[in-house]
Formats: sequence, C-alpha cells, structure tokens
Amino acid sequence: MVEVVQVVEKSLLKTKKGSRYIRYSEEYKDRGLSGNRIYIGLGADSIDGAWHNLSRDIAVDLKTYESDNELISINGFLIYGSGRVDDIKLQKSSKEIYEDAENGNSDGWVALK
Repeated sequence: MVEVVQVVEKSLLKTKKGSRYIRYSEEYKDRGLSGNRIYIGLGADSIDGAWHNLSRDIAVDLKTYESDNELISINGFLIYGSGRVDDIKLQKSSKEIYEDAENGNSDGWVALK
C-alpha cells in the first residue's frame, strides 16, 4: 500500500543498454524517454492523501519506450517528497515475491514462494 503525497519514485534499473531510471509522478501524461530516463505519469489521483495500491510492470514500462531494450535488474528505489510507503514488493514471472521486514515477520528482504 502507498499513501502518496507529492512523492516521486524512481526505479534504478540495469538494462542491456545501460542504466535507466523510471520516474513515476502525479502527472496525467507520460513524457516518455529522455536520455536514460523514462517519465511516466500516474495521475493526480495518486497524490490525494489516501492509501493506494500501485502496481507497475517495470519491464513493460521500459519496453514501452525502448522496445529494443531489456531489463536485467532493479537495483533500488528512490523516493522523494512527503508521504508513506509500505510493502514494496518485486514479483518475478515465477510468482516469487520479495518482502521487506517492516511487519516484523523477517529480518530483511526475503523471497517468498
């Protein structure tokens, strides 16, 4: 769950064509690819102060603007602004989910199957 109040999130990506950053913002319109950055709008509703479940397929977001590129790894998330973030999960096609330790069920990031 994410409660977003003017938060900008960037995905730090390693791709076949080098480093990429995907910036998700409250804008309604995607701005697309500029250099090594991809700008994707989530809409102003994403910053209305309420909790939202935001789900993105980062590989698809990358392919949308660089169809000849391929995601190798996600190396981090940067979050700027004010708001709260909970339960960031990475899911592979094998349905593997990576869980953080915020709920006290683990000491760090673990793979759940």
